[in-house]
Amino acid sequence: MIQSLDRGIAILFMLKLKGSATITEIAEELEIHKSSASRLVDTLCRYDLVQHDPVSKKIRLGYRLLYLGENIQRNTARTIEKARPFLFKLSSTLKESVHLGTFYNKKVYVVDQVRSNKNYSMPAKLGMIEPTHASALGKCIFAYRTEDFVIKYIKNYDMQAFTEYTITDIEKLLQHLAKIRHQGYAVDDQELKMGVRCIATPVLNSNSEVNFSVGISGPAGDFISDRVTKFAGILKTTCMEISMELGYQRS
Repeated sequence: MIQSLDRGIAILFMLKLKGSATITEIAEELEIHKSSASRLVDTLCRYDLVQHDPVSKKIRLGYRLLYLGENIQRNTARTIEKARPFLFKLSSTLKESVHLGTFYNKKVYVVDQVRSNKNYSMPAKLGMIEPTHASALGKCIFAYRTEDFVIKYIKNYDMQAFTEYTITDIEKLLQHLAKIRHQGYAVDDQELKMGVRCIATPVLNSNSEVNFSVGISGPAGDFISDRVTKFAGILKTTCMEISMELGYQRS
């Protein structure tokens, strides 16, 4: 990777987490000289990706990112708009948190979310990347990719073990994805975060392709076997309704 580009991106992520930072803080975070940090910030400022806060004199994210984000939002806006009423209804019915995920630029992102009132730490957050091998949203989408696609993807992918239950073997993952296709839903059984279980089902478009999935998550103690089966059935019905809104036609 080009070092300056790598550092520029690191600055954007740093500002996302911290809100704002001084040149000195940026230099310390990146372990570079202040003059190098200043040049990187000047370049990002030129494209309005970051800006100088006139009050605090610190650096913060720039408005140009809104334009970039709008373009991404436009590409997924129709699906989000169509799915949102169903997500609210699903969350209200099941009293659980609901997520909408999509496959974009070789990653699975959470693009919409309805949170329940339950007090627990959710692994999924709006805008975050979901690991394709360990999350219900990710596995659900990848289950409907070809085996060749999955194998090629995994070659350049870190199958990180988030918990003792995470699948980190390609052969086991392929078998698991086949099971998901057969039953029509995916389960993250504490594979991403201990104490949390998630269920996801696919959303099909007018070409019968799966680029989105809807998932629910909750405390593992609440997601016992019988409830997983019941919730999966309700999820499948909901996703079929969303699919048909998007132009999918049952054969």
